[in-house]
Amino acid sequence: MRSKSWRAGLGLLCLALLLSTISGIYLLESAEAASSRAAVIKQLKGKVTARKAGGTKTFSAFKNMSLSEGDTLITGKGAKVVLQLPSSKAKQDTVTIAENSEVSFTKLKSGGSTKTRLSIWAGSLWVKVKSVTGADDQFEIKTPAAVMGVRGTHFAVSLDPWTNMVTTSSFSGTVAVTTPAVGDNLIYPSQMIAILPSPDERNVDYRIGIIDPASLVKNADPAVIEALLRNGADIQEENDRLLSRDQEELKSILQITGTGDLITYRNNLEAILNNTLLEAHRQNILSDDGIKLIAAEANQLADRPVYDLNKELPIVISAEQKRALEALQQLQQEALERRLEKQERAAAGQLPFNGDYLLLEERAQALRLANEQALIEAELRSFQDYAGLLSEQERQRLEQRRDALGLEQPPMVKQPVRQPTITAPAAGPVVQPAASLAFKNPILQKGLHNPKLMTPIDLNVLLGGFTGSDAVYGYEVRISYPSSYVSFNTASFADRSKTFRTSGPFKVEPEAGWPLAYTPEAVDQVFTARQPGDTEELVYSAVKYTGDPVEFADAAAVVTIPFYLNNLSGIPEELSFQLAVTAVNRSGQVIETAAAEPLVLKIAADAR
Repeated sequence: MRSKSWRAGLGLLCLALLLSTISGIYLLESAEAASSRAAVIKQLKGKVTARKAGGTKTFSAFKNMSLSEGDTLITGKGAKVVLQLPSSKAKQDTVTIAENSEVSFTKLKSGGSTKTRLSIWAGSLWVKVKSVTGADDQFEIKTPAAVMGVRGTHFAVSLDPWTNMVTTSSFSGTVAVTTPAVGDNLIYPSQMIAILPSPDERNVDYRIGIIDPASLVKNADPAVIEALLRNGADIQEENDRLLSRDQEELKSILQITGTGDLITYRNNLEAILNNTLLEAHRQNILSDDGIKLIAAEANQLADRPVYDLNKELPIVISAEQKRALEALQQLQQEALERRLEKQERAAAGQLPFNGDYLLLEERAQALRLANEQALIEAELRSFQDYAGLLSEQERQRLEQRRDALGLEQPPMVKQPVRQPTITAPAAGPVVQPAASLAFKNPILQKGLHNPKLMTPIDLNVLLGGFTGSDAVYGYEVRISYPSSYVSFNTASFADRSKTFRTSGPFKVEPEAGWPLAYTPEAVDQVFTARQPGDTEELVYSAVKYTGDPVEFADAAAVVTIPFYLNNLSGIPEELSFQLAVTAVNRSGQVIETAAAEPLVLKIAADAR
């Protein structure tokens, strides 16, 4: 109770000092302006959330928002963000973050030298680096498996959270890829590297090969492909500078890339870029008007045409390059098979967590907001920083206010301890935390006798047996459903007049400005993802950032998820919904939860 009372008092003190703290923050930002570098959101699309450094609550990002060192951006399905990172050298670095990504800004410095480090925990990036011009300048992309150090570069990075496979493709400039297991590898324009940790992550396999445009477009995120192609003129210009360097240096590049001569290398660089545009159109990433606009803009900016929409250019590769490309594609196929296997096991309830970005250790912090000791430590640091801005007299008043509130010194931070499952008295049965699905409309329990398009199928997610130290502080719901006949009702879920998200015991703050009859204590997030076959998966998560965990002694609805029928042609006699729930307690530990039985909606024979 000591730490809880300390944190409660600290919250009161925070409120009492709010106005003076704001002015102090502005002073601090002004003092650091010469050395701090901010990332500015120039474009965004879809659901994009941000988490500030040292904070725990996420909130909606917005255009022209500034992101500082330690901040994190998270993009949902179909979302995209374009960032600019200005420096004191007036050089603009640009980063495009694709959907389903999480990126942290772990270092943003500018002054005598520019130092940037982004940590990607899931998803894809397209990066255009302009600030790295001096020997002391740094721009790094860090992933769990490798670190990419770049110099004057246009390149793409992706991290598959199911397998932790890292893929990096360079279109201009050099990328130094470092992994603990295999050391350093230089990736030159026209090359890509794939790094795949073993399932137990004790070993790492990697392959380097020439970029195959068809494979690149197939595997890369559309937002990355579009950003790459829109930078065609810059890529061509930088590669021209590369090819004008010292002949001995060029010989080294040709030897490393396995290219026979300089003319072939130059032609391959141009062919890879041109054919990527054609492949983007062929694979329906870009429309007719889209590729025409990109080609026209790039060709107008460049000294000579970048794109030729009328023909596919030949890419000439040696026998050595062919073998390397085949080995690279084989490794990618191995990663794909491993990902599909994990997805199937997750769908069957054989994995406690799906392999998406919530599994990553750094992202797990967002779901482990219940870790009280970590919150205490963060809040203490915040007040120590604030106190450092005060005069001696102001610090004395701060201490007097602390004494008036009866605040104790914060306890030592300890590692969270997994609490045992709560049991009933010895004579009774074990209280097993469990989750289940139920139709909100009880009539559907007897089946659907007169189905029509847009017939609502609202599902309650029920939790029960979560008591004591297994009370719920955060949870994640996954519902698999037959997408050929059923769709998630996004509009209803986001409708302010509905109570799908706000009627449960978690007092969520769905969107800024929602009129709520309570003080929010939690944040939530929802998205859908395609699965193998005709199955789609809805993922909904909610986590508290203040207040007590929620107990569910008897089964009770925690959230309602709205679906509807989207197709009646060939509808089967049963539509099955499979639920998987992961819940965490206040210590941030996963609560063992009994697997849920599928919920089946029967379709009457005369209705099919």
